[in-house]
Amino acid sequence: CIIPPQDLWQPIQAIRQQYDKSFEKWPPHVNLMWPFVPKDQFYHATQQLSIPVAQVPAFTLVLDSFTYFEDSKYLFLVPSNT
Repeated sequence: CIIPPQDLWQPIQAIRQQYDKSFEKWPPHVNLMWPFVPKDQFYHATQQLSIPVAQVPAFTLVLDSFTYFEDSKYLFLVPSNT
């Protein structure tokens, strides 16, 4: 997941407090893939992913719009084409 810098949390948390019953359980975040392995395999998955992910250079990701599916309770952030 992507966790925004803490100085950006306040407006996000204000919205989450109204609509997300679990807002106190974890910080504001964007799930990239969820869930992609069963919970009992998390440790093994992190061990397998840590080396390849560490080799990816830092990059900027701009999420400039969102969308949703009619029957979903989730918003989907859309990356910029730039």
